[in-house]
Amino acid sequence: MPDTFASDQLTQLIPSAQIAATPSQGAVTGIPLYLSTTAPALFTTTSTLLGVAVGLSLHSTFIWSFGDGQTSTMSEPSPIAHTYAKPGNYITSLTVSWGGTWSAGGYTYDVLGGAITQQYQRAITVHQGPTAFHK
Repeated sequence: MPDTFASDQLTQLIPSAQIAATPSQGAVTGIPLYLSTTAPALFTTTSTLLGVAVGLSLHSTFIWSFGDGQTSTMSEPSPIAHTYAKPGNYITSLTVSWGGTWSAGGYTYDVLGGAITQQYQRAITVHQGPTAFHK
């Protein structure tokens, strides 16, 4: 009996990703921090499973959680700007949710059972930014 099921083998083909932040040294309150990911918007591959060529075509949705109660959902891996209001240490997380189709033997099927998800995290240190003084 194989170590993994066919669906697990297909899931393992999806590339892993990272979260990048600019500036990379941390954020400053009141000034946007730009976050991006190396995950692609579309992933396609063909693999042989149990002697059958199986095609996989998946599109991704990017769900950002900035660790301060704010979230954002995107359909592209474009950089996203987020401005922190308070200094501190935050864990920014990214859920990449994959949905799409698989094909074999000339037939195409929807991926069933919910989206395939990947989770990534990055620690962000936010420093106190400039303040405005009024008379």
